[in-house]
Amino acid sequence: MKIGIDLGATNSAMAYSTEDGRTEIIENGRGNKTTPSVVLVEDNEGEEGSVVVGDAAYNNSRLVPDRVLRRTKQDINIEDD
Repeated sequence: MKIGIDLGATNSAMAYSTEDGRTEIIENGRGNKTTPSVVLVEDNEGEEGSVVVGDAAYNNSRLVPDRVLRRTKQDINIEDD
């Protein structure tokens, strides 16, 4: 089986080719065909932080914006003054 991954700046998706040549998108655990391209590293009080991705990371991004990566590809060329 061949699997393709699209790591987009806003959303990501995965698909595979069926035996008859069709392409099928793989749904995530919530039944959606795309997943927000967001990663959150949680602070676990002195332990290694756990990683949260997708909708859960997006939903918490406003609470802890300094622990979230999103739109990173678009921000690479931004210079700080």
